Amino acid sequence: MALHLELERRIAAFKKTEAAVVFQSGFAANAGTVSSRSGRETDYLDELNHASIIDGARLSRAEIRVFPHRDVTGLARVLDETKDVKRRLVITDGVFSMDGDIAPLPQIAAVARSHGAIMMIDDAHASGVLAARAAARWITTTSTDRSTFKSARSPRRWESWALCLRLEDLIEYLYHRARRFLSAHHTARRRAACLAAIDVLEQEPERIERLCRTRALQGGSPASPLRHGLE
Repeated sequence: MALHLELERRIAAFKKTEAAVVFQSGFAANAGTVSSRSGRETDYLDELNHASIIDGARLSRAEIRVFPHRDVTGLARVLDETKDVKRRLVITDGVFSMDGDIAPLPQIAAVARSHGAIMMIDDAHASGVLAARAAARWITTTSTDRSTFKSARSPRRWESWALCLRLEDLIEYLYHRARRFLSAHHTARRRAACLAAIDVLEQEPERIERLCRTRALQGGSPASPLRHGLE
């Protein structure tokens, strides 16, 4: 238990946020967080969001509205169409898993805030790729905004850890209401591996810089998939 709490403390410090909760997998982090609500709200999803976000929204029994991929105007339109909804959650990947394209996070955050919506970002494919702290770099306009929180899942790079960030009361809520967390089985070996991964990101920033340089030469973003000639 002490190692688990230490991992949550290190993640919160690494991401420069108040608190963190660690799930046993990336899928569980998104599905557990999104599904833990009561269903008396509307979720606004990018059409290419990860399957774990979609499943979580369905399990929550919330109304689901989908906006076109990376389309800020489209998001504003569906938010305007549902002005009477009091509880609204905008969810997007920060970096989309299939093509590696990046969401226009500052613009999406501004639209969500102007419409009174909470925003959730899946930061899995950006952490340690775009920058050590990923969304913390890309959403500078909302870094202190209490209406924004992030989740991250990186089962391949981080030895299957996942987290949800922002707001201590949200974390406490997830401890008791997220069923994917309540049934978690996270071994001491994996916790230690996660702590070691954070050490690498903090102490060896040249790894990320080298990745960014290499992908720039290949004409893609650091998170874009490598093309090896097979179709």
